[in-house]
Amino acid sequence: NERGKFFKELNRVLKTDGKVIITEHLRDCNNFLAYNFGAFHFHSRSTWIRSFQNSGFSVLKEFRTTPFITNFILKKIGTAF
Repeated sequence: NERGKFFKELNRVLKTDGKVIITEHLRDCNNFLAYNFGAFHFHSRSTWIRSFQNSGFSVLKEFRTTPFITNFILKKIGTAF
């Protein structure tokens, strides 16, 4: 899938101490309340986490900037920060 290829390429070109920041809507209760069936367009948190891990990333930090927006800060698996 294209998302997997994209993240694998990000991992390949990212410096060892680099980070990737992903900002996304998730398929969750808050977004269902806001977007109704439109929330099916979004991926679930577990889908994002699986995509990150399959591409060699781990989540360094996860936080929300609004009730609808989730941010993930990623690092390469095996790096220490």
